[in-house]
Amino acid sequence: MRILIMGAGNAGLQLAQRLCLCEEKHSVVMMDTDPKVLIQAEAKLDVLTLCGPGSSPQLLAEAQVKNCHLVSAVTNRNGVNILACLYAPAAGVPRKVAHVSSPECIHMDDLYDLSARGVDLVINQKRESAHEIFNTLQMPGNTGPGLSAVEAAQNYAAVPMTGPIILPLCMLLGRLNCIPS
Repeated sequence: MRILIMGAGNAGLQLAQRLCLCEEKHSVVMMDTDPKVLIQAEAKLDVLTLCGPGSSPQLLAEAQVKNCHLVSAVTNRNGVNILACLYAPAAGVPRKVAHVSSPECIHMDDLYDLSARGVDLVINQKRESAHEIFNTLQMPGNTGPGLSAVEAAQNYAAVPMTGPIILPLCMLLGRLNCIPS
């Protein structure tokens, strides 16, 4: 499978490492505006690298985006990530993933909804972290002894709005034995 990764920072490098090490032998192309990180990526991994912005139609053509099965835009620039994923369907790319750090860029109405525009997965680290903490709190027996010092509960779905801040802190302190059980 041919995969185009835009952004050779931490997320892009980790994704490329996993793809290069898996048994399926993916063909990975990495794009970034910093030639230094691309040189490091080439030295560590079996990847093709291109220097320039992922929102450039000329560079996308040079990367042969029309032959890609997945475009993963994980640069630190929301506009580049969104635009690259909006260009990809025109080239026939079946899967598009965009990292979007700004909540203002993630619209829930139909007019600006990125998934309605062809982006298959929009990743926002803060939203995903909050979602994971919430899911952890929903799991029975995964609250740690620290919560007994706050108040016992059977279901944390009814926790007030300050709960998502207070509860993880109590869980951590309880697990570190800072709060007696």
